[in-house]
Parts: sequence; structure tokens; C-alpha cells
Amino acid sequence: MNKQNELDPERTPHDVIELRPFAFSAKALQHGRHPTNARRMERADAQASKVGWCGEVMEMYIRLDEDRIVEASFWADGCLSTMACGDMLTTMVAGKSLAEAAAITPEELIAALDGLPFKSHHCAELSVETLREAIEGCGGRE
Repeated sequence: MNKQNELDPERTPHDVIELRPFAFSAKALQHGRHPTNARRMERADAQASKVGWCGEVMEMYIRLDEDRIVEASFWADGCLSTMACGDMLTTMVAGKSLAEAAAITPEELIAALDGLPFKSHHCAELSVETLREAIEGCGGRE
């Protein structure tokens, strides 16, 4: 037996490791393919736009009633993960205070989508960063 097989005696040197592609959750597919909040908001109280490191664009728009987000929307030019993150995040923040919305983490967004492939985690980071930038533009309403 060679050194490679000491931990698994049934494994031969010619065994193949099967790599399985990550399947998107039903929730991520729904939000990515059929987003309900994908629109540029007219007369938004705050907005922000950022470009991600792989070239995707995320825009976030929020409308407020005092310090509560009463409506949120996004516009994105990106992949399914970008669309899913933008849509889920705008769904999550509706009704929240600015402070509550700013506290949402990329990990919470990924969990709300029932997971994302690791290579798509930057889409959640971009969405959260763009939202936080829009909130900062509210000028001390937090």
C-alpha cells in the first residue's frame, strides 16, 4: 500500500474524485430569475451604485418614512447570483429601520437565499455594501 492509500485502504491510486457542481437553491433561483424588486426607483430618498470586482453593477434605491425603509428596489447588470442577492436584500429591508438594514451581513443574505456557490459570495458582499452606501447617503437619519 502506498502512502496515498494509508488513510483509506479501499482507495486505489486510480480512484477518481467526483466533483459535483453546486446547485442553486430554489429560493436563489426564484429571486434570480424572477426578481420582484428590480427597477430604478423614481424620487428615491437615497440611492447608491457600485461596481463589483468581476464587473457586475449594483444600484440600490430606498424610500423612507422617517427612519424606516418603506420601499426598496435595485437595478443590476450581473449574473443570476447578483440578481438574487439584490432582490432578496431589498425584500429583507422592507419595514426595517436604517440601523437594522445597515446591520444585515453578507452571510445573513446568503443564508436567506438558502446558500450560494462560494464563487458567488462576492455578489452578496456587493449588494450589502451598496445598500450601506445608500443608507449613508440618508444624512444622519439613522
